[in-house]
Amino acid sequence: MNMEIGKTYHQEFQNGDRIYCRIVSRFANGRFKAMKAEGNRKPVQCSVDNHPSIPWIETPVNEIPKKLL
Repeated sequence: MNMEIGKTYHQEFQNGDRIYCRIVSRFANGRFKAMKAEGNRKPVQCSVDNHPSIPWIETPVNEIPKKLL
């Protein structure tokens, strides 16, 4: 999957927990600058990779946490 700037993606784990990332920009090395939200924590800036072993799934608009809108 090609990740797009401005869209929100998530990873879901076996225990039901989710990590959400809103893509901000792309680095020259192919990684992405993003805002990450995990649980009830405040969003933080991070770098993410779209590696096939841990796929990012595009999050439907109605499921995006309000803190990332």
